[in-house]
Amino acid sequence: MMKPVRKPGITAKNIGDETLLCSAKEEAVHVLNPTATLIWELCDGQHTVADMEQAIRAIFSVADGQDVGKDVQRTLDVFASKGLLNAMA
Repeated sequence: MMKPVRKPGITAKNIGDETLLCSAKEEAVHVLNPTATLIWELCDGQHTVADMEQAIRAIFSVADGQDVGKDVQRTLDVFASKGLLNAMA
């Protein structure tokens, strides 16, 4: 099972309902909504996509039948494309 890991050197700062990710190396700032923030926090090498889906369902009101796993994977793909994740563990 894939367990995503954040790259070191990226700082997260919570501001209201959003989180800013700052990467000094790439001089980039990324703005995350609460759902993406939770996914980011779970990118610790200990949680699978299924774990992330379960956490989102537990914390946010998610309608039955909504494919949360696909949304989690899409968010992870964006993180990876922005260079925010190490190779998946």
